[in-house]
Amino acid sequence: MFNPPSLWLTINPCDLHDPIAQVFAGEHIDLDNFNAQLGPSKERRAQNVAADPYASAKFLHYLIKVILETLFGISYPLWHNAPSEGVFGRLTAYFGVVESQGRGTLHLHVLLWLANAPPMEEMERQLKKPEFRNHVRNFIEANIHAYVPGLETEESLRAIPNDTEGKISTKNQVTDYSLRGDLLVDANIIDFFVGSYEMNVDHKESSLSSKYDGDGKWRGRPRHDRIPYLALHPNSSCKQRVKRAAGHNNLPNFIGQCFPRRDVTDNYSFYCACMLMLLKPWRSLATDLKRPLQSWESAFDEFLASAEQQIHNIISGIQYFHECKSSALQQNRDFDVVDENLHAHEPLMQDLQQDNSQDPSVHMLLSEESLVNLMSSQTCDREDIHGRLAIESGKMAGIFDEVNDQLSDTQQFSTCGVKVATDNDVCNLVAWKQQMSNDISRQKVAADSPHDINEKA
Repeated sequence: MFNPPSLWLTINPCDLHDPIAQVFAGEHIDLDNFNAQLGPSKERRAQNVAADPYASAKFLHYLIKVILETLFGISYPLWHNAPSEGVFGRLTAYFGVVESQGRGTLHLHVLLWLANAPPMEEMERQLKKPEFRNHVRNFIEANIHAYVPGLETEESLRAIPNDTEGKISTKNQVTDYSLRGDLLVDANIIDFFVGSYEMNVDHKESSLSSKYDGDGKWRGRPRHDRIPYLALHPNSSCKQRVKRAAGHNNLPNFIGQCFPRRDVTDNYSFYCACMLMLLKPWRSLATDLKRPLQSWESAFDEFLASAEQQIHNIISGIQYFHECKSSALQQNRDFDVVDENLHAHEPLMQDLQQDNSQDPSVHMLLSEESLVNLMSSQTCDREDIHGRLAIESGKMAGIFDEVNDQLSDTQQFSTCGVKVATDNDVCNLVAWKQQMSNDISRQKVAADSPHDINEKA
């Protein structure tokens, strides 16, 4: 819809030591007179976050919302997303995905579309020019910096409204589009669902009379057009479409298989049919997309000859997605080939080409014992480091009292390597998990005890 994305960002806030996250977790912190030396300790902050994943999720949601509004100018009215000027200029769209790290910390990957960004073909031509590459480099250096938004008050955090309850009802979007009102007859599928939304019909017409002045004009902000469905629509008596105001920013969410790519010859007729269905207004798929004896290719070419530039940009964006996907897959295949070459045992292969009977060491290399030793020596650095940190955390928490003699020295653990777990290791793991569960239960009981609260007070 809006050509290739302009920027890719990762927003990764630290929920362990952020005072806002601690407020969501229930700590009483005066953010108006914030003092970093006061408040819960490092261990208590980590315990608060670990014990309340919902608070961490609310913290990320709130912080991302503040960043989108403050830095990028993206606001959240109920029916109208109207962006303002941000640090990168004006945006036309954004799309983000939330992921979790190994320990469960949430972070956001987001794509930003800058207003008036060029399509893929134009960007490819411009990037071949040295002056344009310098212009892009100067833009990045001038506009992309680290930025820390100001802290909000505790009252503003607690004033965040609760999520409203939703209602579930049956819908058929094909019926909604094909039986749309006459005022939307020229809207294609994207324009229809992006440029309008459905709401209930208000049968209390008398209640609207006070909204008009003596000349019959609507008082206050202009009222959005209400467009009823055709009479054949099953919900025409209770549902209607409301046309969004000009300048709104919404994106469609297509569920299911991706649209086909245009450079596959054997599938080009299907591609033309899909693009016509998506971009050409229709009421009946059987009769409105092409003439009876016309081919899909000819109908598509005829449609493109008079289509607006926005239509061409959407088609270019669909193809851009496929080319990015193909490039990523090719890059992964190239990496796999390089990785295999780097890990190839060339000396071993040379030995195999020689007379094995003259070199008994070859048979030792391929023995079952040597293979077992080789497999046990292959360690993953991430798992090794994660295991060490987990054991150190357990030692600090005092959950290794009964087996502390086995883990008395960190250096001893780091030199022993990582091996396949034995039955004894599994039994120890079950015992440690039970010990941790009991410890958490004791902490909860202690926290809920009035006696402990009085002692802390």
